[in-house]
Amino acid sequence: SDFFNTDTYFNTTTNGTPQDNSLHFDKAFELGLQLSISSIDYLLNNCNTLQVVQLSGNHDLTTSYYLGKTLEAYYRNIDKVTFDSVFSVRKCVTMGNTSICLHHGNMDLKYAKDIFANFFPKEYTNKFIEFICGDKHFGKSYNDGRMTIRQFPCLSTSDKWTDSKNYYNVPSVLAQVYDYQDGRILEIDIKI
Repeated sequence: SDFFNTDTYFNTTTNGTPQDNSLHFDKAFELGLQLSISSIDYLLNNCNTLQVVQLSGNHDLTTSYYLGKTLEAYYRNIDKVTFDSVFSVRKCVTMGNTSICLHHGNMDLKYAKDIFANFFPKEYTNKFIEFICGDKHFGKSYNDGRMTIRQFPCLSTSDKWTDSKNYYNVPSVLAQVYDYQDGRILEIDIKI
């Protein structure tokens, strides 16, 4: 969900769109790296194995990729953590009876089912099917027949552009808990 708002020294997105940022690129990367390390350390202290999946957004295609590779190198000697830091705009994770397609979400979500079924046909046959994305900076979820689409909110507050468009966002983080047999059993919503 655009973990980093910009991708360049000039505070622009990957495509060159200027952004209203409170941090320069170096400070934003350092803060994002420290936040990621703190999160992974917390999870490693509370689980037996951990898989970290890197997925870039449309604002930060390269910076998020670099973050994933940096974290993979940082934890290279920790056996209980694995990384999927291969660059891709879509990934799929399967946990027991649940398959989850991860995508940034910068698309018309009516095509989510087609993306999942075409790119991950084997995983699309699982009992529980979820498509998780971000991009729009607000949270919502709905069932689209065969699968559930979950659009996650973002951590950022409104900037000048979003304010001028009357977009409203409550900065928050969502955590999903999945059971191997019963699928999604819990959602934790933390407002910042």
